[in-house]
Amino acid sequence: MAIDKAAMEEERINRVLTQYRESPNLLGLIRAVLSELADVAERGDAIQSAFNIDTSVGDQLTMIGKWLGWPRTHCQGSRAKVFGFACEDDDCSVGYPVLGFCEGARFACDGAQFEEYTFKDDELYRRYLKARAVAINSAQTNDYTRESLVAAATAMFGEECVIVKEGRAEIILCLTRFFTSDELQIIHLAEHVLPIAPGVKLTWAHCDGAIFGFGAGWGEMCTSSFYKIITDPLERKPKSGIFGFGPDWSGFCTGRFYSGDPADLEFL
Repeated sequence: MAIDKAAMEEERINRVLTQYRESPNLLGLIRAVLSELADVAERGDAIQSAFNIDTSVGDQLTMIGKWLGWPRTHCQGSRAKVFGFACEDDDCSVGYPVLGFCEGARFACDGAQFEEYTFKDDELYRRYLKARAVAINSAQTNDYTRESLVAAATAMFGEECVIVKEGRAEIILCLTRFFTSDELQIIHLAEHVLPIAPGVKLTWAHCDGAIFGFGAGWGEMCTSSFYKIITDPLERKPKSGIFGFGPDWSGFCTGRFYSGDPADLEFL
């Protein structure tokens, strides 16, 4: 609530003793001083409201991010888009962002897999900061509970984010819609702002609508979808060192051409 300067001044004027209230010069002096103090109080109140994580924008939100240890710009914040072809199949679970011919892409082996990313959208930045605030509180209190994770994940993605698996070593969070390419480029940053206990692996998944399953919170037959794990083909371990495409082959950069000798296939 904003400060009412007039009410603030009158409340203090009313404290003046009766015998001095007949002096307009004294009352004028007191009002002049109170007016200056009221201006200071109003500005101080504005500072507090300016640094509100729910309403702040621009530089104020940037400052909140610095206080929370989550700046706008991250050196390895975005997965670099490399040459490839987007999956058009609904059953495809590959989530790595790619670019096609003549779109400025490079091969995955050329340089780093990450590039600098800046949160230019205040609302997106705000969602990450809210999740970060929950994570900091969890770390300070050692409160890595389901409720804390739900609160942080909801701050980031709303009710579209659901926990589909939780165990001692892995948590799977699923979005009840498909991730966009822009979201997939920075999804690895989420692990740093969510309250995930040390030693626990965070895995992401997505599906088109309600998640198939039985019981409260799951979809039913014919009205739900199986969720798909978000995978990164650049982090996979091929079964063979032979050049080729697909899960059994090495792809670009590290593969060697097949000599024709079956002994060279070296499948694991």
